Order: sequence, then structure tokens, then C-alpha cells
Amino acid sequence: NLTQALKDYQTRNQPFPLAEAVEMMRQVALALEYAHRQGVLHRDLKPDNVILRSEATAALPYRPVITDLGLAKLAGGDVETQVGTTMGTPAYMSPEQALGQQASAASDIYSLGVMFYELCTGRLPFQVKNLMEAVKAHTQTPPPPPRSVRTDLPASVESLILKMMEKDPTRRYTDAASLARALEQVAAEIKAPPPPPPALVEKVE
Repeated sequence: NLTQALKDYQTRNQPFPLAEAVEMMRQVALALEYAHRQGVLHRDLKPDNVILRSEATAALPYRPVITDLGLAKLAGGDVETQVGTTMGTPAYMSPEQALGQQASAASDIYSLGVMFYELCTGRLPFQVKNLMEAVKAHTQTPPPPPRSVRTDLPASVESLILKMMEKDPTRRYTDAASLARALEQVAAEIKAPPPPPPALVEKVE
């Protein structure tokens, strides 16, 4: 799974390849969009729950697959979370989940943002040890800018991550499809060749 892949790179003291991370998140966002369109919220997205299936795709040598829908529920369905009950894994849960409020598609996008932060920087935005610390961090503490951890990260990637991790769910991407389009644009920027240096003009005396 993705947790094991992250550990492999950390063991070698190497960052996760940026272009690969962006494309993986794009594919996961598309899968999430499909689930949301069926009315299904995951509510526990984390690297453990992304399997890298040995099935090459157009841009990756594997296919990321979302698994473990144990906390998933039908949006607006009969099975509701008890008010005041937190759901999800503390390090990845959205502010609204941390407060025991109703989850939405934006909650899954936040959790995906934490995963993307970890992929790009090699560390979690918040080093929480328990639920109480998680609630405080996710609801009150701004995440450290990703470029303060990994200086070679493009500004566009940092902006995208921080928008995914907005405290206010209405300030995140409106849906996973919008997120996938933003990731596609960032992927194109990363692949684009750098602009040529400006031409030298010989000064004539």
C-alpha cells in the first residue's frame, strides 16, 4: 500500500517522486469523485487505504485503488454518525470530523490533502499523538507551508495542498472532479520544459 511505498523512499532518504505523487493523487481524486457521485463518503482516507495494484496505467506503472470502506456511509442515508462522535484516523481527519460534525465530500478532500502533504514532504503536517491533539491541530493550527519542509516544491503544488486543507470546508475544492482538474494542470506544469534563457544582446558602443 501507499504507506509501505512512503517508507521505502524514507528508508533510502529520498523524496517521493513529485510527478508520480501528483498523478497518483489525480487518479485517487477521480476515484473519489466516482464514489461521491454514487452518494458514498469514505471518511477514513489515509495511505494505508490506498493500494498500489500492479496494473500499469497511462502515466503510472501501477494503479492506485481506494480500499477499506469500513467507515464509509451513504450521504444522506439512514445510517448516520452519532452527534459528537469522531470518525476517521486522527492524523488525517478533517476539522469537521474532529469536532464530531457531519462529514461531506469536502471532508474526504481534506484527508486527501493531508496525504498529498505527506507524499510531497515526507512528513505529516501535524504530529499528533492522540485524538485531543488531533482536534486542536486540525481545527486551530495552520499547517506548516509545504515549501518550508521541501524547498524545491513548486508554488502551485503548495497552493493546491493548502486549499485542500482549508479549515473551512467551503473554501476547499467544490468537489473531487475540480480537484482532479487542478492536479492535471499542475502535472502539465511539472512536465513542461523550462523557458529558454533570455537572449544576450551585445552592447554596441
